[in-house]
Amino acid sequence: MGYPPLCSPMEPKEEEEEEEEEEEEAELFCMYYVYTW
Repeated sequence: MGYPPLCSPMEPKEEEEEEEEEEEEAELFCMYYVYTW
């Protein structure tokens, strides 16, 4: 078990608040990537 390097549950948030949409997509991709790991 474990998380892929591209998706860690403790991933630090970037200081840029203008990339909220990208963060949401990153979370969805992260979940999908974990389930298909």
